[in-house]
Amino acid sequence: MCVLYQYITDHANHFSYSYPVTGVRNIYITRPKRKSISMSLWNAFFPYEPTVWIVLLMALILQSTVATLVSKLEYSMNFRAIFNPTENFWQYLRLQVHQTTEFQTPFFLQSGNLSFILYAVIQATLFTNLYTAVLLSALIQGQNPRPWDSYNEMVSLVKAREYSMVIDKLDYQEGSFLETLSFTNIIHLRNLRDAINKNPIMIARSIYEALDYVEKGGYIFPTKQDSLALQLAKERCDLFYFEDDHMQEPEFFIFSKDNPLLKEWNEAIKNNQPFIRRTFQKYFFLGYRTGRIPKCPENNYNIREASRPLDIISTFGIFLIALIGFTASFIIFLFELYVDWQALNLRLKLRTRQALLAAPLHFFAIMKLFRNRAQSSSITTHQQPETNKCSGVQPYVNNSLQTDNKDNNSENQACHTSSTANQPYAKGRRRHVQGYKYPAGTTINYGQQSSTTF
Repeated sequence: MCVLYQYITDHANHFSYSYPVTGVRNIYITRPKRKSISMSLWNAFFPYEPTVWIVLLMALILQSTVATLVSKLEYSMNFRAIFNPTENFWQYLRLQVHQTTEFQTPFFLQSGNLSFILYAVIQATLFTNLYTAVLLSALIQGQNPRPWDSYNEMVSLVKAREYSMVIDKLDYQEGSFLETLSFTNIIHLRNLRDAINKNPIMIARSIYEALDYVEKGGYIFPTKQDSLALQLAKERCDLFYFEDDHMQEPEFFIFSKDNPLLKEWNEAIKNNQPFIRRTFQKYFFLGYRTGRIPKCPENNYNIREASRPLDIISTFGIFLIALIGFTASFIIFLFELYVDWQALNLRLKLRTRQALLAAPLHFFAIMKLFRNRAQSSSITTHQQPETNKCSGVQPYVNNSLQTDNKDNNSENQACHTSSTANQPYAKGRRRHVQGYKYPAGTTINYGQQSSTTF
């Protein structure tokens, strides 16, 4: 059995190469990454790049700030009865998500209305409609059967660590792929070499183990068009084959150094070139399969994207946004409850402290009031003037201060006897004459009763 080899400098020092038999290209075998939740996590944000999302967010904040300033100016000019700093932010946010609003003209000043119209037309309408149109494509895009369309895209994926290179141990030690990368001057191969320096190649123990890594997704297995690895890979399903059409590497037969058959063998190769090209075209270039041909299950790669149903993985990004919103709302709700609870406790503490401080003050104030009243009563009693004993006018004296002085009683009776003759009385029951005005403080006796005029 004859085996063809690529040119390797180390082999050339010990063997002789024949005339080039044919030229083969490099084949890169991979399997697209399976569609998972991690891949579809941010599908809802794919319609716009991160820079566009940042610009839209900044525009919303800027417009809300301008609207708040206009509302504050209207409030200072008495156009508005109340002013709420967050009212305009929620107003613009409701407009962004196309919720109905209860206002007709949002501002009294025309500058605010002009700013509102520009925001409503450009951001709330134009960008929202563009997002809706592109969102469906982002959701049904799913798993791409072609991970890349050019060699440069493959190099970029390897450099970004989205895909890694894997190679079997035998090819790593004796193959020409790594040697070509090490000494080549071709630009795209040099770019791949730089990418491998940042994302090193994984070395598998055999071809079968390397293909097992490929089936997991995210690994690239480089090989040749006429290699055994390519034929073994065709026994597996859902693999992607990318052919490097930038270059072809010649293949040779190897002989011992200065072998006498080499000259005749080279002549035979030249004479059989048409047959060699036809044979390689049949078995290696037209997708010829040999060995165990697999029965691969049908997938939806060939179905038009518009006809593909949306599954939970594709729409998980939308549910993620809703989940983030509900979580944020619940956290803010708990925070508001905590703030309200702390405010209530603070109010109760202040009321308790005020009550503890006010009770002694009220007690001292009442005691001071009683003391002032007692002092004023005592001063009034001691400062009343004396009157004539028989004048009929007696000073007011508290009953508790009266004494049983016999001399005073006799004098009072004498005064009473002498004064009753001058006091006008009606017949029968003693009454004072109606209309007669007695001096203030005069005591009028009615037998056992007495009254004092004021």
